[in-house]
Amino acid sequence: DFSLDVSRSMGCCKSSLDTDPEGEPPAKRRKQEEKATESDAALGGDAGPGASAVAPPAGFRVSQGGHLKGDDNELSMVRAGSEHASAELVRQVARPKQIELPERDLPMEDLSHEEQGSMETTAPLPESMPAGAILVLDGSMESMADVPEGMPAASIESMEGSIETTAALPEGLPAGPQLSSKPPKRKPIRGRADSAPPMKRVVSTSPKPVTEEKPQRPASKSELGEPWPVFLERAAATIADIGEGEAALFELFRTTPDLSLTYSAFARLYRLVVSKHSNGASLESLPPWSPAEEEQRPFQFPYEAMRVFLGGHKAKELWQKLDRRTGRPEYSRQPCRGRRCVIVGAGPCGLRAAIELRLLGARVTVLERRESFSRINQLHLWSWCGDELKALGARSLEPPGQGFGSNPDVLSIGIAELQTLLFKTALLLGVEVLMGVEFQSADYDGSFQSWSVQLARSSVAGARPAEAHVPDGQTDEAPTKEAFGFGPSPTAPSVLSDVAVLVGSDGLSCHVGQGLGVEVSEVGSLRSEDAIGLVFNFAPLPSSATEKKLRSFSMARQFFEDLFRELEEEAGVKLENIVYTKSPLTNYFVMTPTRKSLASCGVLKDVTKRPLLGKDNIDKAALDALVRRVVAFKFKKGKDDQPTLAEVAGDPGRLTYVDNGPQLFDFSKLRRASSGLRFVEPAAGAPVEDCLLLAVVGDALLEPFWPEGLGIVRGFFSALDASSAITAWASGSSREKVLADFAKAFTQLKTLGAGTRTSVLRAEEKHFGLHPSSRYKSI
Repeated sequence: DFSLDVSRSMGCCKSSLDTDPEGEPPAKRRKQEEKATESDAALGGDAGPGASAVAPPAGFRVSQGGHLKGDDNELSMVRAGSEHASAELVRQVARPKQIELPERDLPMEDLSHEEQGSMETTAPLPESMPAGAILVLDGSMESMADVPEGMPAASIESMEGSIETTAALPEGLPAGPQLSSKPPKRKPIRGRADSAPPMKRVVSTSPKPVTEEKPQRPASKSELGEPWPVFLERAAATIADIGEGEAALFELFRTTPDLSLTYSAFARLYRLVVSKHSNGASLESLPPWSPAEEEQRPFQFPYEAMRVFLGGHKAKELWQKLDRRTGRPEYSRQPCRGRRCVIVGAGPCGLRAAIELRLLGARVTVLERRESFSRINQLHLWSWCGDELKALGARSLEPPGQGFGSNPDVLSIGIAELQTLLFKTALLLGVEVLMGVEFQSADYDGSFQSWSVQLARSSVAGARPAEAHVPDGQTDEAPTKEAFGFGPSPTAPSVLSDVAVLVGSDGLSCHVGQGLGVEVSEVGSLRSEDAIGLVFNFAPLPSSATEKKLRSFSMARQFFEDLFRELEEEAGVKLENIVYTKSPLTNYFVMTPTRKSLASCGVLKDVTKRPLLGKDNIDKAALDALVRRVVAFKFKKGKDDQPTLAEVAGDPGRLTYVDNGPQLFDFSKLRRASSGLRFVEPAAGAPVEDCLLLAVVGDALLEPFWPEGLGIVRGFFSALDASSAITAWASGSSREKVLADFAKAFTQLKTLGAGTRTSVLRAEEKHFGLHPSSRYKSI
């Protein structure tokens, strides 16, 4: 129930409705005032010697009967007898009504006068007030409370003189105004979806530490990257055939898998909706992640600006999901507000970390060296991961499609599909994603006491247009418009300044972490005999009655010993397990053959050679023949009978790969970071508090073992663990405590596997959250 009593919600007290300040019943008092009004002339006419017309307040008009009208407010105006006496607005006493207040801060011009005043009924305010004093709203409107000098004129402090909350009164009303209790017609600006708990902005009452203001580092024009207005022009050209309607732009953004179309539709849609807000003129030229004028925005996240104008079924469903997530208690205080976090790598774990840090209030920038998401391998998901993705927009945003999570046999998602989903959610929450750019280094600038991240154009990004060349010697000149025009995102600057947190999510290489002191080691995994992974993707087959019978499955030798022994006899390969995933993009297989069986099949040319799985030691033709024998084997028999992929194709030779063919991976040794969190010290002599907080997440922290589906669950947990540590540091915890608490979580994460799941994790998955104690039993 979001219909809040105004006096309670804004710290105001009701005036008595049984009697007015003079002790007379309201009805009687109103009749006397109406008679006084009738005896007077029309408002603009002759009202006696010395009378003069009074201009109505802003937003009101005067009716022929002398009534002040506007926004469903109608207040009688009476004339004073002297030309020096000001007009007053006479209260229309009505039954108290509840007014639905917005749950988020909105600009004054977007609120009705009832909302601005935040009172059901009021007593007249004095025409003059002593400097430094205000009325205490204790119901009597008599006592005065001293407050600090310089307080805005149109504001009132809370009850009994305490300085806690402020209820702003509308500007432009004459002295002694009365605010009507009649509920206004609401403008189409809403705070949250009906299904979501209200988010309240909580202001910490603890004293803030006094810190010396650091000098600001001015950026040269060449460091600024592509201006947002220029990117908006590019975006308009990219989606020129879509039009400028909100619904069409949102539907394109919601459904397209193309990153250029996604980014362009988002940029144009955001510009369109903010231009319709009251202060949109100052926001149109700024990206949604710009810190400039942040306090002037009538919303916290970009999706909140869009929801006002988009109310379709899918849009409403998405807004409700995001409302529920942003409304969680751990995000209400925005503990990371004002911190700039740079995340290297837009893989699933990097984007998940970006979303979490943005929810915590940080300004987040993600760097991705590629300009597209193209990995089609399917990821096996644990049940919590599937629920988490649905809560972040899956089935409302596409890809994945509407069928995500509907397969009763295997819960899975393509890597590119997962990246696209999280990419869209990140944009809606205000995460800046820069593509086609590589991390170079993180440097401390002693002159400005801050860290900066150096960037470079990625070597794997699309070719830069010839006209984009900026001649040498023009580093201080702003690049021309022709210098941009490539890549799905705005062109990245060469430097990101004032960085407080750096997160490495750049895969097994852990380039970011190792470059800043994180040690990486190799640890044993399975027995070397069983630690080889085989992955391949066959193209989808034409739809038919037989093809529709194909269903995903996952099988392990320990549960189907006889079946796997039969496979070994027919196909000549010994497997420990096999996972098949059917998706619209691929028929994906992952399995673990033994080294000995690969050698007996002729796949390995020399079992003594190192590296064992080097390209020159693999017979590709023998490997291709092996995988075709495997897909021709009937794994599902009896009551669960289903055709093989080879039977659906008619011949194993007709199956075609959608990528470069089968790939072998060695899991006998897995890479692992020694620590996932460290404080990087600034230059010698610099203040200790100027350290850079470095975290590594995902595969850069722990290399996963794919057949068990550990990649995403451990990757997402690592993103939450790192975000929890960053939050603790931003909230004032000591470095020692932050490192110790993270080490406890990392210890638990390292032991998490399919066999240890119940002993490591708590049973109630729906309670998993930011803090490690909500997930790990021993914390």
